[in-house]
Amino acid sequence: MFAAEYGDYVSRYLLKKRPLEQIVEEALDFAHCHGLAMRTSENKDRSDICQVAPMALFPSPFPSHLLKQAVDAQDPMTELYFYLAWDHDFLIEAHKDVIKTDVFTRKMVEIYEKVWAEGVPQTKSLVTQRADYMADISKNSNGELKQIEVNNIAVSMGGLAQRVSKWHRKIITELEGKDPGEKVPINQPVDTLGEGLYHAWLAMEDPNGIILVVVEDVNQNQLDQRFIEYHVSALSEGNVKFIRATLSECASRLKLNDKKDLIIDDDKRITLVYFRSGYSPANYSSDSEWDTRLTMERSNAIKCPWIGLQLANTKKVQQILTQPKTVEKYFPEDPDKVQRIRGTFASIWGLEHDDDATPTTRRWEKTLQQTHNN
Repeated sequence: MFAAEYGDYVSRYLLKKRPLEQIVEEALDFAHCHGLAMRTSENKDRSDICQVAPMALFPSPFPSHLLKQAVDAQDPMTELYFYLAWDHDFLIEAHKDVIKTDVFTRKMVEIYEKVWAEGVPQTKSLVTQRADYMADISKNSNGELKQIEVNNIAVSMGGLAQRVSKWHRKIITELEGKDPGEKVPINQPVDTLGEGLYHAWLAMEDPNGIILVVVEDVNQNQLDQRFIEYHVSALSEGNVKFIRATLSECASRLKLNDKKDLIIDDDKRITLVYFRSGYSPANYSSDSEWDTRLTMERSNAIKCPWIGLQLANTKKVQQILTQPKTVEKYFPEDPDKVQRIRGTFASIWGLEHDDDATPTTRRWEKTLQQTHNN
């Protein structure tokens, strides 16, 4: 209902204030002037040929009470995943069936087990998290918040989202003749992510320490990443140095010394590894990339995320968390946090059990796939 009403508001009110063509032209100008851009699909490895990033001309409607619910759940959600990353027995049990058929997850578990057996060398952690939600209005016209996924690695689109939000506040202010206030929330993920990385770097107490950004071989979204890098540089007044490299490049450039320092190019110490890659099987084309990941995890550098947190980030873990008494385990004396987390969950089913629900779920999945194909 709220989406339909908003669409009517846009067509009957906002677009009466200024011609659509004029708004589109200014949106494109704003995008170019503010760096709301990305590389093209035809030239993913070049920054001299770019395009305006896909963007909505006006902000999309979302119930304010559900946004508040998501915001209220965020701190407990981040805390939960921190605990999960350090719960060895839980992570191994959660993935015991997955690793039988999923090579990627099996490789991650193998690295996790090796690092755990040796003793996790990093003494500090950095968690950057983006939780994605939708509003379900199928049963309640006011909407119900439903978590789609939690992302703890290569959290992206912060730079672009921050600039889209600025455009939305600008155009709504101009067309309505007043500041939209909380109707268009101020959104500054670059500041949050940059400050997190900067304070992690400071925590290592090495002014010469390097931040290693692990990137993809071909990276269409490189500009979005740069916003965060440049913000860290500004916060540190240029004292933080970055090196961007792929896992394949790191294979020949990284080594560990006897203090478990992570050294690159023979003489530079990496104190923070920031993964903007490494989350997909495509990022590990050979054993060399997996060996490199193990080298990183065996070092005392802060990994964002470390292998335990990435393993906690799987869809299997998300599904298990919806089961009774799982979230409660980590907050035994804080039912309020449990409720804030659980209040966002959608129903998720595993397919490994032989029970009444599994065949129904499989038929539903097949129907959805056929609908998509048609």
